[in-house]
Amino acid sequence: RHMLRRGVTVFAAGALVTAVTLVFMPGDRLENVAAACGLMKQAGEIAARQGGPGSFIPAFLDALYQEVQG
Repeated sequence: RHMLRRGVTVFAAGALVTAVTLVFMPGDRLENVAAACGLMKQAGEIAARQGGPGSFIPAFLDALYQEVQG
């Protein structure tokens, strides 16, 4: 079970990177991917400070939204 959860999380994160990369389109693909990864890193750091493990995903999505808006 535990490995399956990890695989699902990694798969979902990959799909999210693709979606966030589209925010930076058009432009250089490599720069867009790097910017998306940086944005997700910032959102992850913010979310990690918000609370327990059960609240990470909603906090991450909220932080990602705030970073894109800001």
